[in-house]
Amino acid sequence: IAKEVGISRVHLYRKMKELTNQTPHAFIRNIRLKQAAHLLATSNRNVTEVMYVCGFPNATSFSTIFKNFYGVSPREYMQTHRK
Repeated sequence: IAKEVGISRVHLYRKMKELTNQTPHAFIRNIRLKQAAHLLATSNRNVTEVMYVCGFPNATSFSTIFKNFYGVSPREYMQTHRK
């Protein structure tokens, strides 16, 4: 990302932290988690499909990260929020 916008990695890290109070990694992860939650609630995709669409490489890490962020597993979230 830093290369694309023409700044150093250190400068990108500092600016992201200053503007969002998150590291670039956490910022991107949180966007992916929000997208995953949206898809779990509104689409007909299963947890594995949502995991891959949102860029998470394996189910264990996705479930752990999702549960830490939302307080429930992806499956529980899907069951309570799907319309």
